Parts: sequence; structure tokens; C-alpha cells
Amino acid sequence: MSDARVEALEVKVAFQEDLLNALNDVVVRQDQRIDSLEKSLENYRRRLEGLLEHGIDAITDTKPPHY
Repeated sequence: MSDARVEALEVKVAFQEDLLNALNDVVVRQDQRIDSLEKSLENYRRRLEGLLEHGIDAITDTKPPHY
């Protein structure tokens, strides 16, 4: 192989490594966001179960604060 070809391959590999690192960063951020959203969803699910357990009437029968 000629020096020019080897250099061209090295440049391509360097760009691929940079792209792979950038994609890995995106995947890590998405994983963190998914974890956060799953925790939020679980909290909302628990709150809804608590409301349903105590009856939805307890919420709807109360007067709004402006009365």
C-alpha cells in the first residue's frame, strides 16, 4: 500500500472514531433520559393508584379554593 492510501485510511478511521464517540454520548444521554422518564411514570402510576384506592369522589367533591 502506498503512503497516501494508508493516510487516507487513517483519516477515515479517525473520523469513524469521532462519530462513534459522538453517537455513544447520545445513547448515554438518551438512556439517562429514559431512566428519568421511567421514574416519573412510576411516580404518576403510584399517585393514580392512591387516588383510585381512596376513591375519586374525595377529589371531585371538594370545592375549589376560590369558593
